[in-house]
Amino acid sequence: MKKVCKKFLFLFLFFSQGLFAQSYTETQKTVPTDRNKVNHFGQAVALFGPYAAIAAPLQNDSSKIPVANAVGAVYLFEQDSSDNWIQVQKIRPTDAKAQDNFGHSLSLWKNVLMVGVPQHAFDDTSGNRQSLAGAVYCYVRSDSGRWNLAQKIVANDRRAGQSFGWDVALKGKRMMVGAYTDNRDAKRRNNLLAAGSAYFFEQDSSGMWVQSQKISASDRKANARFGYAVDFSGKHALVGAPWETTDTVGSSILRESGAVYFYGKDTSQSWTELHKITASDRAIDDQFGYDVGLFNDQLIVSSPFKRNISIGTDRAGKLYFLSYKNNVITETKSFYASDIVSNCRTYYGLSLDIENNRATVSSLSCLDSNGNTINGFQLLNAGAFEIYTKDSSGWNYSHSRVASDQAARDSFGVAVSMHRNMILVGAPHEDHDTCLLYTSPSPRD
Repeated sequence: MKKVCKKFLFLFLFFSQGLFAQSYTETQKTVPTDRNKVNHFGQAVALFGPYAAIAAPLQNDSSKIPVANAVGAVYLFEQDSSDNWIQVQKIRPTDAKAQDNFGHSLSLWKNVLMVGVPQHAFDDTSGNRQSLAGAVYCYVRSDSGRWNLAQKIVANDRRAGQSFGWDVALKGKRMMVGAYTDNRDAKRRNNLLAAGSAYFFEQDSSGMWVQSQKISASDRKANARFGYAVDFSGKHALVGAPWETTDTVGSSILRESGAVYFYGKDTSQSWTELHKITASDRAIDDQFGYDVGLFNDQLIVSSPFKRNISIGTDRAGKLYFLSYKNNVITETKSFYASDIVSNCRTYYGLSLDIENNRATVSSLSCLDSNGNTINGFQLLNAGAFEIYTKDSSGWNYSHSRVASDQAARDSFGVAVSMHRNMILVGAPHEDHDTCLLYTSPSPRD
């Protein structure tokens, strides 16, 4: 008998029976074929139909001499005829460099994958070095099943320190890209440190992605970090600015309380700011707008650093649901994590997703699947994700899930992505020594 101990970094897949079912069941746990410690496999995830993309942004490139650290990589998985998810490819561009963190952000739509690399320094010709300018790589799946690099995308006004690609949202032939440390406004002037910006791209008739507009907040301020999170649906878009300080009328200064900006397409097809949104209970350090989601007229926004005053817990986090009707934004409901307890910093809402009448949100929960401690001890940053559903009464909490092999510091749920009846959940810090017992000479996984 042979005893083998390995380091694992995991990603989990959950499945619900039927498109609008409310209960999710863990169906598969997967790792890359070349798994290694400190890769942070699962730090970013994207799911669409039978395709899944999982990032390992801290993976080293051992083919370089000396080894290039934290170059990053993205793994592509596909669902086979037996509904198993199989790794089919690992991608990394040839111009990837040390500390790029390739795969920091991901967005997948049908057979097109966008990979955000905000720390990349080179332009679309792999020249003109500008530190931390950022880039987005577009991959397209061919008929033969191969994911090929189709285009490297950079901002028209790229400059050092923009962090272009910090967040990316792709739907159909339109894409949004966040550049939260950009210093220049939409007109490429008025320098303000890390005020932030966001970009729209459209796919032209030849299949190339072309920048159509750059946007910035109408009341932009230094260090607001506009563009930290982006999303859009149809003719409307959301941009998070989690370090924004003022309320909707530009007064009542609260440090890093956060804000979200709501945009719409006007008659000239330009994106115009329609609303600035802040939380009804805004407070210092909330970081409202850390992540955002938009589906039709439904908005979802997180404040993962919000304090839960009632139980005295810092960085508990809070989730907000809003609706857009008749040109009015209304905050409809808000929630803390269902299993929030004293002294557990759940950072509720580090990641979220919304589709139709369902939403999912991450929680660095400290409790087990029954909402209990383990032998009297909390599982620090073990993690969970929670499901919300919308009916005639609005949005309501449905249920939560934890990993089947839950352990402290896994950060299970730090990245989530949902599509139809499936949810992908990343656990990038799952690195405990898992001891597997094998019978020799043919070990089994």
